Formats: sequence, C-alpha cells, structure tokens
Amino acid sequence: MTGRNQPELHVLHVLGPDTPPLRGDVCRALMGAGAATLQSALARGGPPPGGPWPGSMLRVSARPWRAWGRDVRSVFRRAAQQACPVVVHAWSPGACGWAMTIGHDAAAPVLIDCEFPRAGERLARWFTSEPRAAPPSFVCPTARAMRRMLEGGAPLSSIALIRDSVDFALLREDASRVRAALGAAPDNVLVLALPPLGRRAGFHAAWSAMLAQKVVAGVRLVIPGNGRETDGLRHLARACRHEHMMCFTGDALGLPQLLRAADLALFLPIGDTSTAAVAWAMAAERPIVASAVPAVTELLAHGASAWLCRPADPRDAARRIVNAIEMAERSRQQAALARLQAYAVFSRQRMVEQYSAAYANLVGGRAVGEGVTDPALAV
Repeated sequence: MTGRNQPELHVLHVLGPDTPPLRGDVCRALMGAGAATLQSALARGGPPPGGPWPGSMLRVSARPWRAWGRDVRSVFRRAAQQACPVVVHAWSPGACGWAMTIGHDAAAPVLIDCEFPRAGERLARWFTSEPRAAPPSFVCPTARAMRRMLEGGAPLSSIALIRDSVDFALLREDASRVRAALGAAPDNVLVLALPPLGRRAGFHAAWSAMLAQKVVAGVRLVIPGNGRETDGLRHLARACRHEHMMCFTGDALGLPQLLRAADLALFLPIGDTSTAAVAWAMAAERPIVASAVPAVTELLAHGASAWLCRPADPRDAARRIVNAIEMAERSRQQAALARLQAYAVFSRQRMVEQYSAAYANLVGGRAVGEGVTDPALAV
C-alpha cells in the first residue's frame, strides 16, 4: 500500500493473541491509510475481532516456537525483498517475542505498542534487564502509560506518545435499528458499559446501574463482549433478579454501533487501564460517567466534559448516573465539549501522520518520538 510523500519502507505488523480489538482497529486503519510504502501483517492464530483484514495477512498457529519461526522467517524474507529498510511493529506484549526475533533476523528496528501502564512496567523491565545491541522502541497511547514506562527505566528517546484515533464516519448511522436489536423501549435509558470490563470494574458498573435503576426506572445496562467477566455479570444479574435490566450483546454488535444506540457511557475502572473506548464515547457525543483515575482525568474533567466519580464506589457512580439523566441539558453540553475535544485529539489523519513519522524516525536512526507532538496538549 502506498501513501503520499512517505519514505520507502516496509512495515510488518505483528499481532498476538492478546492484541485488544480496538488496538487491532488502529493497526487496520494504518494499513488502510498507507502509513508506509508497503505494509503486511502477521497474526498468531488469527487477527483480533473486527475487519475486514487484508487477505494477505499470514495467520500462524503452528507450535512450538521453532515450527512457526521457520514459517515466519521464510514469509518475512520474501516480503522484505520488495522494500527496504524494514520496521517491525508489535501490537501487544504477546507479540514482542515474535517481533524481536524477526527484527534481529532482518536487522530491522522494532516498535512495540504499549497500551496501558501495567504492560508498560513489564516491557520496561524487560527492556532494561540486559544490554541489547538493538533495543526496541515503544509507542504509548496515553501520557500515563508513557510516564510508567519512564519510571520503569525505558529512556525517553525510545518512546513516542501517539493518541488513538476514532473513525467518526462509523458514528453517523441511524441508531433505531440497533436499539430495536437490543429490545429497547422508547422510555429506556441505555447505559453502555465501556470495555475493558475487568472483574471489579464490571461488578461496579452492574451494581451502580442497579442502584440508579431504583431512581430512574428505565435504566438498562448494555454489556458488550464475551468472556469470564461477562459470564460473571450474567450470574450476578440472575442472583439479584435483575436480568430484565441488563443486555448482553456478545460480539454481534461493535462499539460504534452500541455507542450510537446508547444514551449514556459508563466507565468505572479502579485503576489505570486502556481508555480507547472513552475516546469513541467522546466522539459519539454521549454523556460519560467515569471513575476519576489518572488515565481518565488525562482526557476528561468533571463538570466540564464528563461526570466523574470516586473509584471503586458504586453508590457515587449511581449518583452520577442519575445526575447525568436528570440534568439532561448539562449532560448535553458536556458531551458536546467532549466531542470537540475528540475532533482535535483523536483525528485519524493525525494519527496516521504521527505513525508515519515514527516509522521514518526509526529508519533514519533518530529517536522514535522526534517531531511527534501530543495533540492533547493544545486542547
């Protein structure tokens, strides 16, 4: 894929089984936008949910390491003959081993995606555990993740801060079909629990929605995705006899579709986590109730662009949900401000340009973040 005025380089994207769907969307957007002259992708056991992915993507499921290693090297060498130099981009901690092996084999710089602080600490320790002739570089989507990388020992020259992007076109379609698919009545208030739903975060979201439903009878909690956490929430709903006010969508509907149908977005992590879904909620112009953890306050301000509550406090979250519903005009103003911020910070074109600059920096032997500025600083 060819982009305008881009350096002649080939980027190999490596996705692991732990690559989150929204990070996979970013990778797919880069491939579709032509962030480099030539791009290809390699996924272990298949790509993350969503699509469509390029038909040329190589899916590797062979084991042990040596088996897939031979396959990877042979395919990579054929692709590497078409363009040089090469950058290898790993999109999750689980893909790091692959990327480093391929990068070492091809003498190519490696860029590792570090989505949230906990992964950043592990990667930073791995980075500093022993001297390396060709150490990797990192890209962080939040300033909090970047700070934790620095605290872990990764040098500033090895890190670039590149915010996630949002495809605003996916948020413009009519919501009536999605609401009908969810079985929502006209007087229902659909509260979408934003991913990722960790064990405690999911419990707090469900508990706060049940408390709010005692005040506003039409509240229904929409829980996306599948997994152990959603199974636990199903058991909780049955045990509390609240199946009627929880809707489990599985993977049938994507986050943009659910945000179009939702009346309110709920995000209650108890610590630092990925905020990619928050960016989509801001772009969808939905009122947001969220925990006041550092990863959230980096983007949202209480009373200005969101309703923030104390972390790990379902009662306080329930109060904010009721406030957001009953103070509809204030919520609308907050959501409009958040959308304006999303336009400035989460532009897809800006993200593509920044990744292109990071790739060019690696190829040119410069610091990966040179010339890559954080748009949030100007908002």
